[in-house]
Amino acid sequence: MGLQEYTSGSGNFNAPVTGSYTITLIGGGGGGAGGASSNNGRGGGGGGGGACCIKTVTLTGGVNYAYVVGALGTAGTVNGNGGNATASTFVVNGTTYSAGGGGGGQAATVYTGGTAGTASNGDTNRTGGTGGTGTAGDSAGGGSAAGTTANGNPGSVPTGGTAVSLYGGAGGNGSTGNNVTGLPGQLYGGGGGAGTGKIGIGAVGYAGYVRIEWTEVPIVYITHQ
Repeated sequence: MGLQEYTSGSGNFNAPVTGSYTITLIGGGGGGAGGASSNNGRGGGGGGGGACCIKTVTLTGGVNYAYVVGALGTAGTVNGNGGNATASTFVVNGTTYSAGGGGGGQAATVYTGGTAGTASNGDTNRTGGTGGTGTAGDSAGGGSAAGTTANGNPGSVPTGGTAVSLYGGAGGNGSTGNNVTGLPGQLYGGGGGAGTGKIGIGAVGYAGYVRIEWTEVPIVYITHQ
């Protein structure tokens, strides 16, 4: 079996043979929000987890196909929202297969978790987990990314959503402590945990993933007697 994996950036995949390929995409994880400068215990919302898209397509040998690995969501500063992550995509003959990135967690006055990433155009489209919502005393964990077998799990206070098989990364934890930084999302596509209080910043999500699998064509040698 042939296998090509991408964990960052964008570019072109040059198909080595004409045949059937299975494309698996995981979107990036959103960043966790920071705490509140006006309140030592106030916790932000966790980042949302990336989606999963699975598609079997026919590719032509020698042709380039564009891919993008979803970027992670950035960490929120104190009073700042986490950054939104972006989608992992693969384009075949004008059709874009997409696993969306999770949204960033929210900070001051809102504190809600980031939205879950959603997928489109796949044979299987799975949704990431939403980030948890912070409370007056604690910050929330990020949602996990969707995997090939199930949707992602939501974050809660203070725990990130649990990982999903295959490839769906866990969300980073938030905190029940005062003035604590959140923990980053895990590979692939987990949302970042949020920070608490006047100096607790959020954490980054984890970047997405592009996986391409195909069956190698056997070489047959014929000997003439």
